[in-house]
Amino acid sequence: MLASITTFIEKKLGLIVNAEKSRISRPSNTKFLGFGFYYDSNKGLEKQSNRGPKKELSIDQIVDAAVAIADKEGLSSVSMNRVASSLGLTPMYFTDIFLAKMIYLS
Repeated sequence: MLASITTFIEKKLGLIVNAEKSRISRPSNTKFLGFGFYYDSNKGLEKQSNRGPKKELSIDQIVDAAVAIADKEGLSSVSMNRVASSLGLTPMYFTDIFLAKMIYLS
């Protein structure tokens, strides 16, 4: 199946197919540029979104997460990345929240 699709794309459309990265898969099992797709019988194929309301954090939640990591793994294990992952956040988003809280407190 992949060979016939590759032939069509290369011969009819004049495009080059990267055989190493090409595969046949259900759209729901494939991510394109970080986005997945799902099929809704009422709406058809839709893009999955991880967007939505951002998680609000208090200083106490941040401190509690850092202390929990320090208690469990030692003080040298506490980092922005570890605290972010323990709170279920990306390091960049956590850093933005953390800096905003520090500016607010100063």
